[in-house]
Amino acid sequence: MFTFIIVAKARMDRPNFYNTLAASAFIILIVWPNYIYHVGFQLSYSAVLAIVSIYPLLYPYVVTKNKFINSVTSLLIVSIAAQIGTAPFAIYYFHQFPTYFIITNLIAIPAAFLLLSGGLLLIPFHFISTDMAKFFGLIIDWIGQVLSSLISWISKLPNANLNQLWIDQVQLLSLYVFLSILIYTASNFWKKGIYITFLVLIFSLYYTLNLKLVQNRQELIVLYSVNNATVFSFIKGTNSFVYSSCDSIFTTEDWNYQIKPSLDSLGIINIHFNSTSFPWVSYLKHGTNELFQLEDKVVVIRNDTALDLLIKKHKNVFVVENNLELTEIEILPNRHFVTSSVTWWEINNLEGNSQMTSIRKLYNKGLIIP
Repeated sequence: MFTFIIVAKARMDRPNFYNTLAASAFIILIVWPNYIYHVGFQLSYSAVLAIVSIYPLLYPYVVTKNKFINSVTSLLIVSIAAQIGTAPFAIYYFHQFPTYFIITNLIAIPAAFLLLSGGLLLIPFHFISTDMAKFFGLIIDWIGQVLSSLISWISKLPNANLNQLWIDQVQLLSLYVFLSILIYTASNFWKKGIYITFLVLIFSLYYTLNLKLVQNRQELIVLYSVNNATVFSFIKGTNSFVYSSCDSIFTTEDWNYQIKPSLDSLGIINIHFNSTSFPWVSYLKHGTNELFQLEDKVVVIRNDTALDLLIKKHKNVFVVENNLELTEIEILPNRHFVTSSVTWWEINNLEGNSQMTSIRKLYNKGLIIP
């Protein structure tokens, strides 16, 4: 990207940066087509496009006769523009927004320039003197460590991030359409753009409100793939009943990086653990087996054969087995889901089942059953 920009600036006084960025992206995607799905690729180009688009709009209003002040304000505008450009992707992929991004970028942007310049200097110094190259390498390494430490310290400050922010692909696209039209309208004084921007905003608000209404009416079972534990949840509206064979599951990495984020994405507010007297979940203990039921869906924790007749007759039974042989009860892959941890061959067996056409995967670690 920067190579194309430097060449363009060297060949002409006022290059078209949009064409330059498009050309660099085109070359990259010819060589590595899958890079279009790469988070780093998306964040890099969205940041630079935002800087190229927003910086010329804001800088003329803050420029002064003082060069030092201009340098600081220029850095601030670059920081704000880059954050605006990357915010939708950051929320979509990482579900958080940094509140101290201006402070972080005031440190990171100059440090990144030093790291990039130092990295380029290593090439000629390597041919001049190996010792000199090693010395510059140590300086670059030190700058990188200081930058990493400072960013880590800032990230641990109180309220450093707005967390549990979730948007889907429609909302992501709506945000970028909104930003693109707004920037184009401001750049070209396009009056109709104001109305179009307003319509996109109304659509985004309507879609988000409708999504919340759907979440308030949802009734789901979510089966999770967790090592050394059986975990599933019944979801009704914004409430969730979570069953776990491991009582301390909420203190594990599986909870922090898999189960809790998935519940957040479904809009869950109230979480209840291993309760046997939950108002909308029926519970039955039969021998060493446990049975949980939500509407017409049943989850059986199978430790013996006492409930095998029910399993054979009921289509929507999801069997959580504990290393027992299930062949004698004629478990059918297109009727019953058998798991002690969600495996992909079992999920694929359900794809042709007309009774379960709405099943969908969740974060490659869970299965949603409506």
